[in-house]
Amino acid sequence: MSMFFDPRRYDLAKVGRYKFNKKLMLRNRIAGHILAEDVVDTSTGEILAEAGTELTREMADEIQNAAVPYVMIHTEERDVKVLSSMMVDITHYVDCDPKELGVTELVYYPVLQQILDEHSDNPEEFAEAIVDCKKSIHYCSVCGNYTDKDVCDICAARDKSVICVVKEPKDIIAIERTKDYEGVYHVLHGTLNPLAGIGPDDISIKQLLGRLNGVKEVILATNLDVEGEATAVYIARLIKPMGIKVTRIAGGISMNSDIEYADEVSLGRAMLNRQEI
Repeated sequence: MSMFFDPRRYDLAKVGRYKFNKKLMLRNRIAGHILAEDVVDTSTGEILAEAGTELTREMADEIQNAAVPYVMIHTEERDVKVLSSMMVDITHYVDCDPKELGVTELVYYPVLQQILDEHSDNPEEFAEAIVDCKKSIHYCSVCGNYTDKDVCDICAARDKSVICVVKEPKDIIAIERTKDYEGVYHVLHGTLNPLAGIGPDDISIKQLLGRLNGVKEVILATNLDVEGEATAVYIARLIKPMGIKVTRIAGGISMNSDIEYADEVSLGRAMLNRQEI
């Protein structure tokens, strides 16, 4: 599991997509909205903001950096559950200059907390652990997920007859939250986007085709946007002639949605009701 954003999101060819995802950061999605429920810091029990409060930018920033897993906001139609990606500013937890540690981005809170628990009494060990973490994380040689081993734990232990294809490693986290999927994954590290110059050779389609021996089903779980749909259709046309069942995630996720921001109930329903294409 990586504590850092995928560096591909900073590629100039995808800078528009990066800005789009930045807007979907928790603080940006809840600022200016009215809370439907109290927001509680899960580590301290402190109420960060009460129900009925209109969130300011500063309050939204505090909630994001408290690693609150989700926030319920009130809209005219219904109350909406907004999930957090659990990315936080390291300086909220550690008195340090992030640049000295080689950290220039937000970090993944669960990994940061683990490092803090192990090295909280020794600042030098903490700094070394941060650097080692950044150096040791790489892509799984099989599926392309983040890992500190050659083959990730999911690929090593799961049913390999079903492969779920996703755009980015963070989408695996979202699907794993549902606890409804027991197969393995394949990370494309992007989707087809001819306008941005991203073709089949620029994402991990060849690698997917090379691991289909013995596979019974391929689930296409790319985002439900134009690029995600185009990628799903392209991959389906390559795989179906091989006699392998190809399915697409179904109802439960709205169009133009990113998988990582879907709540676990909706995403679980979408996986369960996937349709053959």
